[in-house]
Amino acid sequence: MVFLSTIPADPTQIDTAQLEKVNAFRERVSQRGGFYHRFPSREDFARALRVALMRRALEFGQRRQQGSLSGERSAPTAPPRGPTEEDEVGLLELFELGNQNFNWVTEATERMNQALTDLGERMTQRVEQMNRTSDTNLKRRYVDAAGEDLLNYANRTEAELAIFVSSYQSGIDAYMRGSRMLPLLGSAGVDTMRQSLGSLQSMKTSMVGAVGSMKQLRGSLDALPPLTTPLAKAKRRALGVIDNLLGEWDNAARLSEELIALLSELIARYPSADTSLS
Repeated sequence: MVFLSTIPADPTQIDTAQLEKVNAFRERVSQRGGFYHRFPSREDFARALRVALMRRALEFGQRRQQGSLSGERSAPTAPPRGPTEEDEVGLLELFELGNQNFNWVTEATERMNQALTDLGERMTQRVEQMNRTSDTNLKRRYVDAAGEDLLNYANRTEAELAIFVSSYQSGIDAYMRGSRMLPLLGSAGVDTMRQSLGSLQSMKTSMVGAVGSMKQLRGSLDALPPLTTPLAKAKRRALGVIDNLLGEWDNAARLSEELIALLSELIARYPSADTSLS
């Protein structure tokens, strides 16, 4: 498990030599087909670490179980943990809460995609307007309007990104709490978990599918010449929002991949209620 921090730091306190080593290490991990998690806050680090550790613990338990079945002796295991105050929220409610939050994530992603489409149409319109006139003052007006379009896009996307981040974090937390309860419920909770796995996979597909269009927009904006100071500032603001969005999508996609694997392994470990009755 490799975790790399993207928490903002004071530039005057950065050791450039160490930073170069970290970047070189990250490149080596990528070149060898490995994956690493980036976390923009301590809370995100804790969340990603919980998912990864729970998955590794499950894999370790399966290996120990296979060893005991093959005749190898293993140390006695602790008895199952009894209910706590945290468990007063039932598994069904937890996964319903997770599903609802991931539905909000998908809806926020769709609205951000629509904002992207609207911006593309507006920018095309501004270019056509500028090409149709030779009046310098009128051209300047269209350039300023393009800057306003970029600021509107940035404001719109920032608002949706806040919903995306909050809903995604709440959904992950609910799923993790529900996953910890599965050993107590066994097959009774598997069908609910299987439905939640489908919701999680759909959300991840929607999120990953939007990345290509967003990167294409970023490339187009980056190539936009700074015709006026307001346009240059609006461009910088929009690029910053897009970079934040792509970073959040990348973090969410990696964490979702871990959680999908974890839920899949839990489902495989416990037969569903229908299967156990047949």
